[in-house]
Amino acid sequence: MSRLLDIHTYYQTYSQSHLLIDARSPAEYEKGCIPGAVNIPLLSNEHRHEVGICYKQKGKEEAISLGFQLAGPHFHEMIAQAREQSSGLPLIVYCWRGGLRSRILSWILETAGMSCTLVEGGYKTFRNLVLQTFEKNYQVVVLGGKTGMGKTQMLHALSRHASVIDLEALAHHRGSAFGNLGMPAQPSQEMFENKLALALLQIPPGALIWFENESRMIGKRNIPDPLFDQIMQAPIIQLEHDDDYRIEGILREYGHFPKEALAEKTRNLEKRLGNEKMNLALQALSENRMHDWVALLLSYYDKTYTHGYYKRPEHLRLPLDIRNLDSDQILSELQDMAQSFFIKA
Repeated sequence: MSRLLDIHTYYQTYSQSHLLIDARSPAEYEKGCIPGAVNIPLLSNEHRHEVGICYKQKGKEEAISLGFQLAGPHFHEMIAQAREQSSGLPLIVYCWRGGLRSRILSWILETAGMSCTLVEGGYKTFRNLVLQTFEKNYQVVVLGGKTGMGKTQMLHALSRHASVIDLEALAHHRGSAFGNLGMPAQPSQEMFENKLALALLQIPPGALIWFENESRMIGKRNIPDPLFDQIMQAPIIQLEHDDDYRIEGILREYGHFPKEALAEKTRNLEKRLGNEKMNLALQALSENRMHDWVALLLSYYDKTYTHGYYKRPEHLRLPLDIRNLDSDQILSELQDMAQSFFIKA
C-alpha cells in the first residue's frame, strides 16, 4: 500500500526529486492544481460526470463499479503517460481529498512497477494551506513609482539580494491596459492564488518581502484580500524621475509590439482619455511618433496610479528621486530605506 505524505513535507523535501501527479479530471486540474503537478486523470470529464450521477442515484458501490468499467480500458494509457513524464523518478499522487481516485491510480502504477506516495488530504488540504498562507502576517515593503520607472526590472535586481514576490509574473499581466501584450494567457484565479501562496511559503519566516505596487486587480486576477490589505498598509518607496525618462521606459516595454495591437489597446482607453486625446494618440501612433503617443497616454497612467498612491497614509509614502543615481545606487538606497523604516517602526 502506498505511504502518505503531507504537503509541507513534499515541498520541503521531495518537489525536485519526485513527479507529482494529479489524478483528478482535466476540468478540475485546469481550474487549479498543486503547482508542478502533471495531470494523469483516472476519469475523463465525461466519465466523472457519469460516475457522479450514478453515485447519487444508485449509491457508492455502483459508482465505484462504473468507475472501474469506464477507466479500465485506459489503464495502459495512464501507465505509459506516467513512465514518459517521470523519466524514472518516483511518483507522488493526489486527488481531491486523497481518497479513492489517487489510491486507485497509485495501485495501477505500482502494479506496473512504479513507486508511489499519496498526498495526505489531497488537493483540498493544499487549498486550505493556500488560504491560510494569505492570513499570515508578513513584513512587507512596496516598490512604487509611476509607469515607466522600471519597477519590475528593479524588483528582479532586488531578488538577487532580497525576497521578492513578482505579482505580475504570477498573474501573467503587467497590470495596465496594455499589460497582456506578449504575455501568456492568465491563469485561473485559483491557480494564481496557488502559485502566489507557494511563493510566500518559500520565503524564510520573518524576511522582508518586496512587492511592486499594484491595484487589487491584475488584469482579471484578484490579489487575495488579506494579503492586499497588508500590502496597502505597508511602506511604499516611490521612485521618481522626469516624464521623458518614463516615456523611454514605456517605449522599451511596449514600443516593439505591432502597431495594430497598440492601436487596439489605445482605442479601449477612449472613456479614460476622452475621444479627442484618444484620436490624437492614434494619429501619433500611425505616424510613428512614438514619443508623442506615449506622452498622450500618460494622463491615463498617472491618474490611475496617483489615485491608489494617495490612498496610503502619508507616513508610509517614502519618495526616492533616482535622477542622479545608477542602478547599483538605487538598489542600495532601496534596501537602506526599507531597513531604516522597520528599525524605526
